[in-house]
Amino acid sequence: TKQLLEKSQQQAEELSSQEEMRQNMEELQATQEEAARREREMSYIIDTLDTTVGSIEMDLEGKITKVNTKYAEMAEMNKEDIEGKKLTDFMDQQKAQSKEFKKVWEELRKGNKHAGGHQYIFNQKEKWFHETFSPIKDQNQQIIKILVFSTDISYVRQLEEENKKLKNK
Repeated sequence: TKQLLEKSQQQAEELSSQEEMRQNMEELQATQEEAARREREMSYIIDTLDTTVGSIEMDLEGKITKVNTKYAEMAEMNKEDIEGKKLTDFMDQQKAQSKEFKKVWEELRKGNKHAGGHQYIFNQKEKWFHETFSPIKDQNQQIIKILVFSTDISYVRQLEEENKKLKNK
């Protein structure tokens, strides 16, 4: 009777352990399914952003390391002709050397965001982009790059200039 009781208790423990493992496997499967769903959702969001908003990634010195297709379209250039260059290569050099521009970079390096309209020259053609610069941090909270989202506001700036000319007549 004692042996049967011990054997019964052992089997009960094994069944309990198996049931616990089964529950853990179900939870793991549910977690994996949720992670896959979120990954698909994030992929869709990134694809949507990639086709509607220009983006570039830069190192902390302003060197462009990655350009999305939309940004290249807005600049009317190939990605390869933008990547590897500094953002200042596409700016009026007086503005690139200004105190205001240097202050923006100091703030970015401190982890602060910056947003505003900026003028660039791509292939000798003036472009105006409204941009948001966001410092990106790693798991240790160290800033590793700057992510920039851009929209082309050249047409708006052109209309503003034409409006000024009309007012001055």
